[in-house]
Amino acid sequence: DNTLTFQVWDRTGNTATYQYVINVQQGGGSGPQITIDDPPSNPHYQNHYDIVIVGRVQEGQHPVERLLIDGDEVDLMPPDNEFDYLLFLWEGENEIVLQAFEEQTGLLSEERLHVFVDTMEPMVEIFSHYDGQVIEGSPTITLQGFVDDENIDRVLVNGQEVTLDQGNEFSHDITLNPGENTIAVIAFDKAENMAEHFLSLTLESAGEAPEVAFTSPQDGSFTSSATVLCEGTATDVDGDLQSVIVNGVTATINGDQWSAEVTISEGSQQITALARH
Repeated sequence: DNTLTFQVWDRTGNTATYQYVINVQQGGGSGPQITIDDPPSNPHYQNHYDIVIVGRVQEGQHPVERLLIDGDEVDLMPPDNEFDYLLFLWEGENEIVLQAFEEQTGLLSEERLHVFVDTMEPMVEIFSHYDGQVIEGSPTITLQGFVDDENIDRVLVNGQEVTLDQGNEFSHDITLNPGENTIAVIAFDKAENMAEHFLSLTLESAGEAPEVAFTSPQDGSFTSSATVLCEGTATDVDGDLQSVIVNGVTATINGDQWSAEVTISEGSQQITALARH
């Protein structure tokens, strides 16, 4: 039991005392019982700011007097004291307090619902391979990466769920097919935000891949221009060179020479040339 004592004085010194007893019931017992039907889980994760709480209040020995959700009185619908209530939440963790009071006894039942609002999608980073990379030799690779999201739920690599360590890093073996392979990494957090990361890997047998090299610009050079003319050579022992791709741009080929103009951004840039036959 919790006893609240109120004392009031007037200017002449007269005083009055009033005591109010509140009985708090948390689960069990014969007081009112609050059942939350929706959201179905506690804690609950979602990627939007509004929520409708749906449930019912089961009577104890006496009828239910009122239901409060975060201090606001909520209508109870007969015959089962059902309720639904719309709330607007903050980003991050929200604690919602539901309190049901019983007539005559003042018995109180309380439930706390924890709702996490997460509107940010995960960030996926692959650090073992890069898009457009040519793989020679063994067709089996180990893809390694990292997911940045404190509420991460699962990560799929080409549709197969992978295990995350305590630092949200993952490692997964993949067997490539000859030629170009598309690797899809999809991450979901507990609020069902999704991020996708794709990279293309080309498997070439050892000794059969074309050879490609840069003649300009020099590695580590500087420029003030937003574009750079890349030039180089490409040879294929089979004499079947089809294309040279430089950071996604198809180069012009003249014999064993190639050139391509590539757009770059501020800061250090990696430029990759991929020769295909």
